[in-house]
Amino acid sequence: MSIYFHCTIAARDSGDTPETYFELHSRHIQKLRETQLPNPYPHKYEVSLSMLHYIERYGLEGKIKSGEKLEDFTECLAGRIHNVRLSGQNLRFYDPHGEGQSAQIMATKQDAKDPEAFASVHDNMGELSIAPKEMMFPAPNLHQLPSEHVLKDQETRYLGLLSKLISHPYVTRHNDLHLHLRVAPELYLKQLIVGRLDRMYDIGRVFRSEGIDLTHNPEFTILYGSLIESMVKYITGGKTTLLYHPEGKDGDKVYELDGMILLLGKKLGVKFPPGDRLHIEEASRFLRDLCAEGCRHNVDCSEPRTNPLITEQLVSEYIEPLYISPAFVVGHPQVLSPLAKWHRSRCGLCECFEGFMHGKEFCNAYTELNDLFGQRLRFEEQVRQKEQGDDEAQGIDETFVDALDRGLPPTGGCRY
Repeated sequence: MSIYFHCTIAARDSGDTPETYFELHSRHIQKLRETQLPNPYPHKYEVSLSMLHYIERYGLEGKIKSGEKLEDFTECLAGRIHNVRLSGQNLRFYDPHGEGQSAQIMATKQDAKDPEAFASVHDNMGELSIAPKEMMFPAPNLHQLPSEHVLKDQETRYLGLLSKLISHPYVTRHNDLHLHLRVAPELYLKQLIVGRLDRMYDIGRVFRSEGIDLTHNPEFTILYGSLIESMVKYITGGKTTLLYHPEGKDGDKVYELDGMILLLGKKLGVKFPPGDRLHIEEASRFLRDLCAEGCRHNVDCSEPRTNPLITEQLVSEYIEPLYISPAFVVGHPQVLSPLAKWHRSRCGLCECFEGFMHGKEFCNAYTELNDLFGQRLRFEEQVRQKEQGDDEAQGIDETFVDALDRGLPPTGGCRY
């Protein structure tokens, strides 16, 4: 049986101090980010079987006789590695955990898809064991795992969460209590995924101290989901498309428009800087010229005129009104999406899309950025935007970055 196994990996106490352990593993991951051999933060991994169902299917008494191995079976599993044991140069044992279950991986050089790369991938019987053909490590944990999983303070309670997403908090009070109502739960949902809750959904009220118009209200209901296609199919009876005919005629065509910046360039008749250069001063001058008084584009961009705010205003003026029938714009520049993962094939863009209908945005979704080093750089860019006067820009959320240190697996999310 061949198993493609995805795991967030972290060895137990190796004798190093926590600081030394973190430093050594950070250097190793930084090197892999540069060489991409292998990529320490791949974008996606398809799981065919949960750990629980793997044990139920293949752990039945008599299914696999002691000392034998199933051939011509391929499964894709995922889990968190709790322990690694070496037995010579060509044999490794791993203890993966997931869904409250544990198993054993017995990785041998002879079973490897690439035997010559076995040592680099796996550096650092009587029991049901996985014989992996290939292993991926898409979410490295840079900290030592504790030897025991026990809360020191048994009375600890987590009574409320306040997200630090890009928005003004809504301040209120209850009797003598001064409260910040919930802005958005996204970062905390991802922290729960780090804590081994595989999928997170949240439907609830949020409050934002922003302007009021036809499409914005300070109090509204928001849905956050992680990989929600199965939920949509359940609600709609198996469908993932809905009929919509705002112009009085039936039609189910949905347009996917590739490249927000390309669309803006065509509409305005100008050539925008590349996506990976939209944060620099040269791009700032270009964008300010588009909003200059007397400019033929006649875009009202009030201060602060930061690059992201000007770009968003241009999208609002020139892209949103174009689409009455449903359309999805993809290929956003990274400067507009500080929490989205970089595009796997197009430099400077991120894997994000926005849905537009009847001239307004109705949803936003993206591949979640799980590279802690890249996320810190994005937060630092947000700090620079805040210093330029954008009071909705985000600071560095050290709690969230610390959670990424412990491994966020490839995750997708949406917001409606």
